[in-house]
Amino acid sequence: GGKAAWAAVDPDLPLRERLAAAVTVMQTHLQGIFALMSVLQSSGQPLHRPMDAKALRRRQEGTAELDEAFNALIGDDVALLRIPVKNFIGYLRMLTLSSVHPMLDGQDATAPELVDVVLEGALARPTTATTSPSSRGKK
Repeated sequence: GGKAAWAAVDPDLPLRERLAAAVTVMQTHLQGIFALMSVLQSSGQPLHRPMDAKALRRRQEGTAELDEAFNALIGDDVALLRIPVKNFIGYLRMLTLSSVHPMLDGQDATAPELVDVVLEGALARPTTATTSPSSRGKK
């Protein structure tokens, strides 16, 4: 299952690679769920069961477990983030879900790319490391 694969992520890898490995695990897991759902749908099974309290709680627990796993995976590298880790994990989760959702067109987004966009933002980076804020604008 997803848990075993998740546990296999090497904690000694750099943050970016740890996250990409975890996102890959999540993508594979979600692809399996979506495949199963489409099989059920084509066999005429009703997909939209009303969410009872137990199902809702299970879903919330699943989300909490995932957040915990991500928190553990990030570990001390949380100090590198400029946004709250909860938000960071939320963005990563949203992008991962939409990258494999059959009704959304994100299928070409790779795990490393998703991680890169969330970690770095989408703006181009300065090509040289020599421009420091203090030297800007002075000739």
